[in-house]
Amino acid sequence: MIETSVLIAGGGPVGLTLAMDLAWRGIDVTVVEQRRAGEPPNVKCNQISARSMEILRRIGVAQKMRAAGLPADYSNDVVSATTVTGIELARLSIPSRGERQAGVKGVDSWWPTPEPSHRINQIYLEPVLFAHAKLQPRIRILNRTTFEDYEQDEHGVTVTTSDLDSNEKNSVVCSYLVGCEGGKSAIRKMIGGNFVGTSEVQRVQSTYIHAPALIGLLPGKPAWLYFSLNPRRCGTTIAIDGKENWNIHNSLYHGETEFDSVDRDWAIREILGVGPDFHYEVISKEDWIARRLVADKFRDRRVFICGDAAHLWIPNAGYGMNAGIADAADLSWMIAATLDGWAGPAVLDAYEAERQPITEQVSHFTTNIAHKVTKQRREVPAEVEWPGACRRRHARSHRQRGA
Repeated sequence: MIETSVLIAGGGPVGLTLAMDLAWRGIDVTVVEQRRAGEPPNVKCNQISARSMEILRRIGVAQKMRAAGLPADYSNDVVSATTVTGIELARLSIPSRGERQAGVKGVDSWWPTPEPSHRINQIYLEPVLFAHAKLQPRIRILNRTTFEDYEQDEHGVTVTTSDLDSNEKNSVVCSYLVGCEGGKSAIRKMIGGNFVGTSEVQRVQSTYIHAPALIGLLPGKPAWLYFSLNPRRCGTTIAIDGKENWNIHNSLYHGETEFDSVDRDWAIREILGVGPDFHYEVISKEDWIARRLVADKFRDRRVFICGDAAHLWIPNAGYGMNAGIADAADLSWMIAATLDGWAGPAVLDAYEAERQPITEQVSHFTTNIAHKVTKQRREVPAEVEWPGACRRRHARSHRQRGA
């Protein structure tokens, strides 16, 4: 039997941040995670917000995070183009992490923070959090361990866990249990929480590829993210390592209801703007369904949920993970205040009162963006690829504004 103040089910970014924030506040924590130690996640979130970086700064991991991800000199620019290798339509210039450290200002530098946002894929982000958490004496991480069940009373929670290698059942006694185990959260279901909203907004055919030759075909300075806009196939391409690995999102539309409604290879080549002789390898298929779902319940007495266990929406700008980190930071101080005795248990009521409305608001915000983007993709005119068309349209728009 293990005794701990807080048990966290799920060792992803949200669970690890919660664990480190609680430990920073002097609370003993145990994390159970079904993956092996250091096993990377799927290619998911690509950005840490300024607010999340501020939280990571407080718990001592921001500097380590800044040193990971894209190469220090790789541009963080966002580009709209006919294809990744085609005509550039617009560019949003954002400093690389090396330029950030040198004090170079960008379009997002107006935000008054010591920690601007950081572009980094979750496959690099999560190992940094895990390594830092392992160093904290108040944190115990049990890998290859899964949450099974719990019982609670007015004094605490008794949790049953299972070792995935030995099938051995173990008991953990804690004051509080927090479910950070993703959208399929068993703990959300056990507390009687239901997802409310839209179960399917859009399907996205997402492919993680190895394409060393692509960077040499880029017509301008390499960018972190490309929006491809042409009448054949629109999509998004994200630089993962700044060298040879890329993630390509092909958002399905025009009545394309299944992931295989569109030929994957054809869509990738149209988004990149490359011919049949261009070689690439598929590392993994990361297809996902865009949803707008928020749990109607974030807590049952001593049991809470955070992150994707509490809300799921379209992953624009990393809002999903970053909202989960905000959940963790909010819940952490309330649990610590209760355990340390400087606040009564009633303070824990504030968690759901604060986080549920804001996540509902963000869910609508990201979904509305998705609807607008989908509409625009359906209306891309053929002339966007005509020689000089963009310059003529820009000049016409400029004359109209002047008039």
